[in-house]
Amino acid sequence: MVGVNAVAMGAALMIVLFNAVPYGQFRLSRASNAFVAGRLCEDGIMADYLNATCGERPHPLCAYKDRLPADALNGFLWSDTGFVRGEGLSLAEADSVLAPLVSDLLGRPEYAVRYARSMVRSTGQQLLQWETGAGLHAYGEGTSPHAHLWWRLPHEKAAYEESIRSSAAPGLTCPAGIGSWVRCCSCRFWRSVPLRCSASKPDQHALGAYGMGSELASSQCLRYLASLSIVDSRMQSRVVWLVPMVAVFLVSATLPPKRPVVGPEEATLDPAHT
Repeated sequence: MVGVNAVAMGAALMIVLFNAVPYGQFRLSRASNAFVAGRLCEDGIMADYLNATCGERPHPLCAYKDRLPADALNGFLWSDTGFVRGEGLSLAEADSVLAPLVSDLLGRPEYAVRYARSMVRSTGQQLLQWETGAGLHAYGEGTSPHAHLWWRLPHEKAAYEESIRSSAAPGLTCPAGIGSWVRCCSCRFWRSVPLRCSASKPDQHALGAYGMGSELASSQCLRYLASLSIVDSRMQSRVVWLVPMVAVFLVSATLPPKRPVVGPEEATLDPAHT
């Protein structure tokens, strides 16, 4: 557990250093205000705020108040007609522009309460996104993964082009119904198997506890993603198989051990002389 947690902390440190070395900012994200601003557009919170304040507090986003998108990422951040690209800003520049606006909006109780309600609703929606395989499609030419791979790992070009992951061949996705059925059966095993484990096998209890803790921790991270960004199936699909994985380990641990294969010469030996 210490090793796994050390890896998680190391990953967070890597992201902070990734922003600190070239940009001098010790932050997990250089565009947090841009993502939150886009998230606030989804439930009409940003539109109501701009209608109420643009007269006294002019802001570049006021020009978009009548055509704010309902989707935080594709509409607000990535769309050619959205605020970020429409103003010709990078994500870091948009973050600086939107920071005062987001701070003022969340500092007003009426909008903060509406945002809190939206967070609760989006959390429930995100935790029910069990569509396994979501997001498994080819990232071809013109995408950020493709460009960075070509730039940083040019020797991997041929292998990437020929991979199943790149070609998005059939079979990468799993129907949502099958995923839900497997997950429900796994939860049933989680309840029954640890009860049959003896006290002499604490590792099985530890595995179940750690699996449950990991699932809760992953759900907590996804809750924040849904609150700060969007509700997206591909986020839940990354951890949806954690419960079945632990269930398989627990069931395997309770199976009777296989009898060793005994040769004819060992079978004829007298147990008293062995």
